[in-house]
Amino acid sequence: MKFYELYPYQVQVARLLRSGKSVLLQAPTGAGKTLAALWPFLEAWDRDDPEAFPRQAIYSAPMRVLANQFQAETQRLIQYLRTPVLPRITIQTGEQPLDPEFQGDLIFATLDQTLSSLLGVPYSLSVSRTNVNVGAVLGSYLVFDEFHLFPYEATLTLLQLLRQIGQITPFVLMTATFSETLLQRMQNILNASGIPVETLIVSPEEAKTIATRGGLPPKERRFFVEAHPLMDPETGEHRAEQVLTRHNRRSLVVLNTVERAQAFYQSLLEAGARPVPLTSLISEEEYAQSLRGTLQTTGNSGQDASPWAHLIERVRTHLLAQGDGPWVMLLHSRFERKHRRFKEELLRALWGPRGLTSDQPSLIVVATQVVEVGLDISAEVLHTESAPAAAVLQRAGRCARYPGEQGRVYIYPVPLDARDHPNYAPYAQTSIERETCERSWQAFQKRHGQIIGFPEEQAIVNEAHTKQDEALLRDLDEKEGSIWGGIRDALVLGGMWARSELIRNTLTSRTVIIYNAPSEDEKPPFGREGFSLHIGTLRKALKVLNDLQKSMKDPPEWTLRRLEVRSGEGEVEDAYLWLDVETEKDLKGAFFLAVHPRLAAYDAERGFRLGIESDGQYESPKAVQVPKERPDYGSYQLECYHEHIAQMRRVLRTGPWEERFAWPAKRLAHVLGVPKEQLWQALYLAIALHDAGKLQKEWQAWAWDYQRRIGHPLSEDHCLVAHTYSEKENPIHSTAARQARPKKPNHAAEGAAAVWPFLVRVLDEGGEPWMARIVATAIARHHSPYTSQVKPFRMHSRAPQAVAWALQQWGTWGQQVSSQVILQDEAVAPRLEDYLIDNPDERLMDEVWWDWWLYFLVVRPLRISDGMSQERRIPT
Repeated sequence: MKFYELYPYQVQVARLLRSGKSVLLQAPTGAGKTLAALWPFLEAWDRDDPEAFPRQAIYSAPMRVLANQFQAETQRLIQYLRTPVLPRITIQTGEQPLDPEFQGDLIFATLDQTLSSLLGVPYSLSVSRTNVNVGAVLGSYLVFDEFHLFPYEATLTLLQLLRQIGQITPFVLMTATFSETLLQRMQNILNASGIPVETLIVSPEEAKTIATRGGLPPKERRFFVEAHPLMDPETGEHRAEQVLTRHNRRSLVVLNTVERAQAFYQSLLEAGARPVPLTSLISEEEYAQSLRGTLQTTGNSGQDASPWAHLIERVRTHLLAQGDGPWVMLLHSRFERKHRRFKEELLRALWGPRGLTSDQPSLIVVATQVVEVGLDISAEVLHTESAPAAAVLQRAGRCARYPGEQGRVYIYPVPLDARDHPNYAPYAQTSIERETCERSWQAFQKRHGQIIGFPEEQAIVNEAHTKQDEALLRDLDEKEGSIWGGIRDALVLGGMWARSELIRNTLTSRTVIIYNAPSEDEKPPFGREGFSLHIGTLRKALKVLNDLQKSMKDPPEWTLRRLEVRSGEGEVEDAYLWLDVETEKDLKGAFFLAVHPRLAAYDAERGFRLGIESDGQYESPKAVQVPKERPDYGSYQLECYHEHIAQMRRVLRTGPWEERFAWPAKRLAHVLGVPKEQLWQALYLAIALHDAGKLQKEWQAWAWDYQRRIGHPLSEDHCLVAHTYSEKENPIHSTAARQARPKKPNHAAEGAAAVWPFLVRVLDEGGEPWMARIVATAIARHHSPYTSQVKPFRMHSRAPQAVAWALQQWGTWGQQVSSQVILQDEAVAPRLEDYLIDNPDERLMDEVWWDWWLYFLVVRPLRISDGMSQERRIPT
């Protein structure tokens, strides 16, 4: 397979991964890191050897805009593959949850989606299915892009996890702005844990070659440090005229906060720039239709046409027809999803590689850090507030991005706070972060007027970020026990609180909607699009809102309200109450708030503004819903036990599930020091025996009575069933299910206890039954990840025969089944924990962790094939 000539570093990444090593990659912005990371997977896909490289890849980015862009780029790449079956590309983000069970071959996801799935607390699945996605992440090739943008909590968690699962899971961590200390120490830490990792930094010579590809002169960015802030809200001073004077056709202005970006946008309008008139050019229904089209796009459609294309052309034509501008557009995080998505697509079309070849309107874009990554655009001039060096350099990556371009970067000091200190918010939450900001400012001051290329960028990052990176690595060591304790609580107990502790601290932010919240109870008001605001921003806004209310001639009765949920008891439903926020203390436990519509404003040009008097006509809209791709397994066909197992076997072998198990089984067998065939046995036995608990006398008696009640009675000699005939929306069926006697008993944990002697005999005879425990845990928890009890049960007299027929689907094990030796009855409830794997502790290399990882690898194909066996009838 050959798309086109690869750069040497891209070839080296593939060689390292092919040799069994993972990679820490640092390469310049625009140097093809995405292709470097994806090439090894696509190359292996062409070779079609499931044991040579994982058959699934998960590409994780810190922002959904990155995931969107990478999916579109890769869709074009895979057309070069020679294999008759192309990898299925999917996307899984909070905005586009199109692959909640990670079933695609190549998945583009946000970091939060990937890490929550690996920790067993996925955002995308219900509590009953939290153990489904862990095995997907474990068995995949993992790419983590723009690693420097990961939240602090997620960085520590990921590095701790990679210290163990990196022995079976190949990965690439990459960005343009690692510090040398972080790179070297990360490699040392991972190597010391037995993880084969190599650091790869693109050389200055190769970086120069990449920058001059196509025979063009090298791109150049010259940096200048300014003396005065871009925008000072306290004094009202701004540099709008300076930006206009330096503008040609494409200028990007980046401020650190939404409030300052909105204020600077206004100053440009007052200085003569014209706003891009989105409200008058595009209707809200057109926005919504295009957004729905985008959110539903997944898989290998092969279509290049964007649902936004006709709207983009309308705006572009208008801007060119109405004169030379300059036009100005605002982009930040407090826009409705449809407006923000359109602006991103418009900017890509105008300033991306294809847009630069056509007529361009004269445009200034004022933005926040939302443009730092994910947008493949190139401005001629960048004006940016001072920030951590990594952030400034990422912003600079949107200026003179392509070979042959020359750009200018102007860096401005931030305004002073109330104590006359530089206000680096939101980057200065701790003293060490403030120090990083100061060192960054000093590093750029020393290089005023200079051209800064990739080697100089590395030097700046080293100067500015080394101390902060060292502090992070110290925390990695000092907090090792507590991090592993949190990981254990998430995986074993399903502790959803672990999301804030291990992925992203959401306790400092609040969701605010513009909504006329009623004083009385109401149904849950969720589903409206909200805006995330830092608690500190809301504290400051509270006084502004109160003052505004007092100054109005006809003031509203309230300013800000918080939602409180009061749990009902018995048959009483939960109550949802809106309570007034009167003091800062009221904000402490309030995570969902409403501001009165007359005290806030919103439009497609400026976005959400708090503390602005308005006519009160705007309210936050209901979010556009994405249809679920996964069908609801609510209807079932009548199936004998052995027929159900045979159907699951067909699902496993006609789908990708066996191929995906091959790589982790081979690697994990090596780690455990056992034959890989033993891991395959564990998988097959888990599938063949998972519903053995349904072979109880009581379960079968219920099934017979149910079938009689729905008018499809079974004969006395009918085989033992695994599923009864059931239509989800059929009231006769639902009534019969409730009325059938005896009451249908539980079966998952009971099945694990019933087949325990057989598991020990086949998997662990004569030794510690550790593999039997793994399979028993998968069986006991194939419906609920936290099953912990088993009730008394009596097996049907024909149960051994049913199990023997099922086992014969996989080999000769069925010949060993007998009612005396293999299946046990439990007239008294046993202790389920006697059959389950032990809970791991905080010790990093405790062997019990490997039991859990294998359990997750086994239970995933078990649960997937179980559901799919009813979803579609696969012919023999």
